[in-house]
Amino acid sequence: MKIVHTADLHIGMETHGPVNPHTGLPRRLEDFLKALECIVDTAIEEHADLVVMAGDIYKNREPSPTHQRLFARQVLRLVQARIPVFLLAGNHDLPNAVSRATSIDIFRDLEVPGVTVARDVKCWTIDTASGPIMVSAIPWVTRSAVLSMSGANTMSSVRIDEELVRVIVGSALDLAEEVIEHRKKPTMQDAPSLLVAHVHAAEARDGAERLLTVGTDPLVPITSIALDTFDYVALGHIHSHQKLLVKPPAVYPGSIERVNFGEEKEEKVFIVAEVSRGHAEWEPRTLSARKFVTIDVPDRSGDPTEETLRQVERQRNEVADAVVRVRVKMSLQNQALFDESRVRAALSDAFWIAGINREVDRPIRDRIAGMTVEGRTSLELLDDYFAEKQIPETDRVRLREYATRLASAES
Repeated sequence: MKIVHTADLHIGMETHGPVNPHTGLPRRLEDFLKALECIVDTAIEEHADLVVMAGDIYKNREPSPTHQRLFARQVLRLVQARIPVFLLAGNHDLPNAVSRATSIDIFRDLEVPGVTVARDVKCWTIDTASGPIMVSAIPWVTRSAVLSMSGANTMSSVRIDEELVRVIVGSALDLAEEVIEHRKKPTMQDAPSLLVAHVHAAEARDGAERLLTVGTDPLVPITSIALDTFDYVALGHIHSHQKLLVKPPAVYPGSIERVNFGEEKEEKVFIVAEVSRGHAEWEPRTLSARKFVTIDVPDRSGDPTEETLRQVERQRNEVADAVVRVRVKMSLQNQALFDESRVRAALSDAFWIAGINREVDRPIRDRIAGMTVEGRTSLELLDDYFAEKQIPETDRVRLREYATRLASAES
């Protein structure tokens, strides 16, 4: 049975690009739609049995009518080709109130044939051209699931995350038991079983998703949910493509387009898997994502404009049609020599200039508010600040993570 697996579409991401004057749409939106269209084309051309989209369909929980229409057109193509579609709710799809609809509920409420919307933990049996398949879903679990518990108001943030992990792991165990029960039916004995989960696996290499959210994620050990009952584990949430387990395969396809410079070096793919009872083989298919390029210019104590222009020429082949940022180091003495207009002219073949940042080397102050500065890292200085201000340890853990994230975004 052929499965096409993708996740983190983030339809509506429109930063780092101009508007297309012919369509009126942001060209970065068109990049994401082009990637989605490629995935749908592959599913149709290769007669896929099922397309799985493992969460974060849209950039946010309230997509515009235009974004909904553009996504619905691609879903309709799959429906017309008689390919079932499984849509999982990710953290960007969920409303901020339980009573409100998710951004993908419209497909369920209109009972679009062949489209399954999973916003709850549940096991579905889906009929495909190659027979039935069981698809178990773990959508993003919100903190409200724990905060509604008795005594939750007194829990620390660490304790809440532990409870969230417990809920997620318990859900996987319950779903596995349900799959075992279904397989007692003669018609389901040979049916393959998928787990589709929008989670942050503890073993995962972080991608840009960590920079798009506020707060920490509960970290779920992958072996606690990727159980032998499931033949393939389709993951979503982390933007970096990676394989976490061999058997059953547990795979993050990653986001379909680069969303920021945190994904500059990431190859963008989707997954085509052949899944049967007790076995799965899969391969990544490359997407032609928009290039993101950083041009770093060291301070050689010369003319910073000329140094920058030389570096632009060295990276000329990378710059063409790419989103580009420039980081120029310069001394306090020669910063007045920098001519940004000449640099922008030299980058005229770039798709978009995300920024030209001047990093001026200023004299080091030995002490700030009584703290020694020289020779200390930024995180060490942050710890000194926490100690001086008597910040509680439970808050320090989260604040350190924010600081680490900000440092990663700049690197």
